[in-house]
Amino acid sequence: MVRKNSSNNTPNTQSKTLKLPHNRARINVWDDGYPSGRNYWSDYNGMDEKSGPNQDLPGSDGIGDTPYVIDENNQDRYPLMALYIVPVHDVAVTNVIPSKTVVGHGYSLNINITVANQGDYTETFNVTLYANTTTIETKQITNALFR
Repeated sequence: MVRKNSSNNTPNTQSKTLKLPHNRARINVWDDGYPSGRNYWSDYNGMDEKSGPNQDLPGSDGIGDTPYVIDENNQDRYPLMALYIVPVHDVAVTNVIPSKTVVGHGYSLNINITVANQGDYTETFNVTLYANTTTIETKQITNALFR
């Protein structure tokens, strides 16, 4: 089974058919059934007016109503109508600025830490500041909005 976005490729894919014993052709699997397994093909020209495993129910579902034909033995039964974007979790420390570069014993130091949610989900997470192996402070960041 293959999941992929094929865009501006000519051809989008190639499939080699192997002959197995008794002259049976080996067929690749290009989807994982409805609705989980499907691919985007930039040269797919089908319509999306139906839904369901047989694409015969009323209503659009983002999947083409007819299969994408790869060759005489292979097809993607559920081609996507638009690119599939995989959502990600991505929280990053983007900047750390200490108020001093040298601090004597018993003196204080301010540290500004900038974190950014660069992913696709609202996140809640902890930021912990250490001096060597000693925890200085932990702050919880709640409901950090995604980009």
